[in-house]
Amino acid sequence: MAELDSDENILVQIHTVQGTTMKCLFESLKEILNDVNLHFDKHGMKITAMDGNKCSCVHVKLDGDKFEKYHCCRDDVVAGVNMLSLFKLIKTIGSHDTVSFTIYKKTPFQLHINFSNENKNTSTDSMLKLLDINEDIYRIPDIAFDSQINMPSVDFQKYCRDLSVISDKLIIKSSKNMLELQADGDFASQCVRIKQTNNGMSINNKKDDEEIIGQYALKYLNLFTKSTNLSNIVELYLMNSFPLILVYYVGNLGKLQYCLAPKTKED
Repeated sequence: MAELDSDENILVQIHTVQGTTMKCLFESLKEILNDVNLHFDKHGMKITAMDGNKCSCVHVKLDGDKFEKYHCCRDDVVAGVNMLSLFKLIKTIGSHDTVSFTIYKKTPFQLHINFSNENKNTSTDSMLKLLDINEDIYRIPDIAFDSQINMPSVDFQKYCRDLSVISDKLIIKSSKNMLELQADGDFASQCVRIKQTNNGMSINNKKDDEEIIGQYALKYLNLFTKSTNLSNIVELYLMNSFPLILVYYVGNLGKLQYCLAPKTKED
């Protein structure tokens, strides 16, 4: 394990044994986001940003008390990063590596990254130049959705991938005891019907007699499902005429939420 620095010298330091989890998080985010601000406060790390086309929103919240070490000396330390550049530095993280991100007081425009492996007696240090990024402020409202579906994340990834050969849009329909995923294309249509199981598939609708339905771009859903390695289960939150929310848990560090606006007939 890399030797950690004295708190008096640092603005921010996070340290976790879940190195591959952090790698998977940024690997999936780089497919959607470019230049992004990481926000650190005394409670943890947050990211809230929209993709370049303003069609989807990404929200990440990692809890400080879930890290082996978490230190932030101010209420809001902002670190602007290019996601692809960051991933290039951490993509070689191995399954038993521990990871530290540090911003020092004397070099506030540099993110220092260390990953180490006690078994191999190795340690790798990198430095990423931070960016000054102007960002819009997005607030994530707390909404009680009409339908919550929990399902194995590998299954949802497969359904989205399979149906994308039929159409570029996915119709998601949730009823009392069934989830339907449908694609209507120029040459064919296909519908997958999924009932509740004891293996991670569950449907919870507020009203048993109400059907919740929405149509969403498979281009984005396929990008979102690149987060499958983060979590065995994906949570889907649905409401008529409202964006779809997908939730993946980032190990036990926190969660990643994707928000996707529904497609309309004019789209």
